[in-house]
Amino acid sequence: KQLQSKPAEVVYHDELSSEFRPVLFSGFMEHAARHGLQYVSEATLPPPNDPCFQPQVVARAKALAGGDPIAEEQVIDFARMRVYRETLLCHVEQAVDPDLSAEAFGQLRLASRAESSPGGGGTLRAFTLPGGVRIESRDATTVALMEHLIEAWPRSVPFAELEGFLEIKGELLDAEFFRLLLRLVVARMIELHAWAAPVSRGIAERPRASAVSRQGAIGGSRVTTLLHGSLGLDDPMVRRFLLLLDGTRDRKELLEALRVECPEMPEAALAEGIAPALQLLHRAGVLLEEGFG
Repeated sequence: KQLQSKPAEVVYHDELSSEFRPVLFSGFMEHAARHGLQYVSEATLPPPNDPCFQPQVVARAKALAGGDPIAEEQVIDFARMRVYRETLLCHVEQAVDPDLSAEAFGQLRLASRAESSPGGGGTLRAFTLPGGVRIESRDATTVALMEHLIEAWPRSVPFAELEGFLEIKGELLDAEFFRLLLRLVVARMIELHAWAAPVSRGIAERPRASAVSRQGAIGGSRVTTLLHGSLGLDDPMVRRFLLLLDGTRDRKELLEALRVECPEMPEAALAEGIAPALQLLHRAGVLLEEGFG
């Protein structure tokens, strides 16, 4: 049944490949250990409903694993019925601390792609992710934190900058704050980054999209963003518009170029579409900060 639901090219290159050898996570780690590598963590944070966040599952996994962290991960993978895993490794001589310390946040950047709206029933604000996940909060620290990150999006904010902002607001960065922060991270309301994407802080007078995004718009409806994600552009008009964003045109010149590209469209419709298209590309992390190549 699974094979029948897969595209022919997937079946050919995976199941029918001469090198298709599925292994358990524990077997993979045995192989990695022979090459001087050790387990660090998963490559991405599991979703909020993952078994690893369910105390009864974790307790059972620990009991079955007998103190072996790799065996514990394997048991949780069984609970997930997982068929694909992305794993981070490092050399065995490196010290790995499985616990996330408060000091580690000082080396990270925070971001949030949520949108803010007024809350109801006594809540201060509601925050909604693009996929529809929504939380409401009446906690002043949560609201201040989220609003600051939302205003900065698509730019990520260094923790030191965020720390200073919250201190001015009179918020305490104590143990309770870090528990709150971790809850927001697990809920995907906040993203953690160790790097700063060269995304534009705003929409420049002569906006420029990344060369990779413009190249992707030539032959397809999905383009790569500066946030290491992808953006679907089903509207051919938006794809044509994206190709014009090479940093040489202001709004007036963009409209003139669109008139040449799309002579069948009324000029008023073209003019009205420029601002929403720029806003879409900016929030998706396609527009470059000035000064970056």
